[in-house]
Amino acid sequence: MKKVSFIGNVRYLGVILIAMQGILLALLAIFMLNSSYQNQWNKYLETDYALDVHLQNISEDYKDNIEEFLHNEALEKNLFISRKDSTLNDEGARLAYTFGIYGDVENNDVSLEFYGKRIIEKDMLNKLILSEMDESTLGIDKGSVYSIGEIPSFRFGQKTIFKKLNRLIKESGTINGDYVVLGLNDSDKNAFIQGLALACNVPADNLLKEMKGSSSDDSFAKIIILVFIFAQVILNAVYFMIITIRNISKSGKLALLGWSRAAYCAETLGIFIGYAMLNIPIQIVIGILLSGWSKMTGLFISYFILFAVVNVIVVTLEIAISAIIQLSISPMNAIKGRIPKNILYIFGILAYIGVSAGIVFCGAYVDGPMKIISENARLSQSWNSVSEFQILRSISVGNDQSSITGNSKGLDQSLYDWYKGMYDDNGVYLIKTEYYDNKQLDGWKQNNVYENIPESPFWCFSYSPNYIKSLNLNVDSSIINEAKSGTRVYMIPESYSENEKVKLKNWLTESSTKRPHEGDISTVFNKEKNVKFIEYTPKDNMFTWNTESTYENTCTNPVIYICTPENMTYFESESIRANGFNGYIKFVNKAVAEKYLDKDILEKYKLNDNNLEFTNVGNYIDGLQKGLMTTIAWFGVVFLILMLILLGILIALATVFRIANQEKINVKKFLGYGFINLYRIPIIMLVSVICIELIIMLIIGSKFGFLLMLILAVTQILIFSRYMTKCEIENILMAFKGE
Repeated sequence: MKKVSFIGNVRYLGVILIAMQGILLALLAIFMLNSSYQNQWNKYLETDYALDVHLQNISEDYKDNIEEFLHNEALEKNLFISRKDSTLNDEGARLAYTFGIYGDVENNDVSLEFYGKRIIEKDMLNKLILSEMDESTLGIDKGSVYSIGEIPSFRFGQKTIFKKLNRLIKESGTINGDYVVLGLNDSDKNAFIQGLALACNVPADNLLKEMKGSSSDDSFAKIIILVFIFAQVILNAVYFMIITIRNISKSGKLALLGWSRAAYCAETLGIFIGYAMLNIPIQIVIGILLSGWSKMTGLFISYFILFAVVNVIVVTLEIAISAIIQLSISPMNAIKGRIPKNILYIFGILAYIGVSAGIVFCGAYVDGPMKIISENARLSQSWNSVSEFQILRSISVGNDQSSITGNSKGLDQSLYDWYKGMYDDNGVYLIKTEYYDNKQLDGWKQNNVYENIPESPFWCFSYSPNYIKSLNLNVDSSIINEAKSGTRVYMIPESYSENEKVKLKNWLTESSTKRPHEGDISTVFNKEKNVKFIEYTPKDNMFTWNTESTYENTCTNPVIYICTPENMTYFESESIRANGFNGYIKFVNKAVAEKYLDKDILEKYKLNDNNLEFTNVGNYIDGLQKGLMTTIAWFGVVFLILMLILLGILIALATVFRIANQEKINVKKFLGYGFINLYRIPIIMLVSVICIELIIMLIIGSKFGFLLMLILAVTQILIFSRYMTKCEIENILMAFKGE
């Protein structure tokens, strides 16, 4: 005989909701496993007995000497040497770790284990080192044809690749990088560092300083998944509560037939715990398939079992709320359809407050992008006079992985050479402005950054000679020629006091000569360090190219640095690839930009793979606005989900109040009581929460968040009043008719 379900086919919706929650938890498990896996690779070979060496700003002239030293040391002392690079996509996000290895595998601990499975073994690395093909890899790089071993990865994670050290150095185009050396005794480490420093022609201490770092952040994806899990939990809890409330009278009638409340609860709600347990193997299989992981172990599978069990526990907690409600109702109250209002109030109010907190967070967060959108609109107006100027929008990584990660100056050198080849042509300008305010100057004083510090805030404009000419600033041709020859020329306004001029000149000299490194791009100034100052009388207001609303758009007395390729420091020569409003290179219009972005010219300077994209100021602002609108749209979706959940909870609370107080409401309404007197308690609660939300937004200064909370407040009040007054007359007539 077929068993009849008390709740009907609606139970299948519960099965779907439980499965959806399980899939979301499986995705969270995958992201957490991937984070753990990437941390393992990030710390690979980093042990107490390992020697970490950081080659930075080392001239490529010493590459052969360094390679020879490393190879000889590895052979003579049975060392294992590894270098770790990051492989990036065109947007600069990390796609993979790439290790270059060489040396003795047998006598060093080079293995890596993850969840009970050896990912890297000595035989694998030995096979790679002894391979006859230099292109051989462990893991898949540009194609599987050269892969001689598998390194597993997660479907949504980054890959790991092993190559021969000499191959990695050749492909990256630089000797610079982060190296780990295994096999040295403590007494031998100093001798190794001294020998390597000699090969690099740098002080030994420089090799032990880590000047950079990299990480892969998947926190945003985790936050999105957690938001969906939270929404799913609320949805499930509401579903189980609806099941309970809809069948209250049925439970009372069954009690008359001898059913206990616990038995009825097990029959209507307990079955969902059974469904969650049946879902365990399904969730495990789905999780493993979604992970893309190929090295199965019992420990690895147990992680998905754990999250499947978590799903059962979460479902049990979701059901527990409804079960408590069901168990607290007496059979007589159940028959009459009376519900335990106090318990429902507690759960409902807690859920309402929790969701409200999430909405407040979303509203406050979106205020940031909205302010930027408003600021960009202001920029669009204030920059109208230069709206056709072309600025660098983006630059792709191309074949310059090592330059983006900081191991090479190859891309900086190419861009410098490209600019040097056109810097004096009409319409090709270098423009960079900077305002040094009191906060900046005070910071220098407190941290003793410079011995000489200007006493007052000032603007400093870096202009190319041809842009100075276009502004009709009268500068003697001999001064321009000195700047082109490598002398760093600064124009100081005559309006400055003598004391201001002295301090300013001292700081400009100190700051421009403070940090030369051998690996810096070679310029005449870096070698000779000649600085010259001239005074000028400002005539017209000059556009500041300012992006901050707190500063003026024009200035009458800036310090002007006449910038040429030969008088640049590392700061300018290595900042040419800066993009956006703060970029250095600007073309006067699209035609000039297209001339110098010709593929033949870019190929000449090894920039044809970097996809340099210039756009006018107006289009760049439009692009920023679209990106910000996308961010706002994402948070808008989250806000909308939370708002719908909040309105659902509000309606649920209103329903509980109306059902629990229907008789009182009918009598008061019949006697002529108004809306506020009928629903005073829920109105007070609703208004209190709304006021708290609005006050929070005022305190944190979120204008857009305040507007969102105001809209949400009006929406809640309208829906609440509409819902509570719906069919009021019919309810009264039915109540009196029933009596």
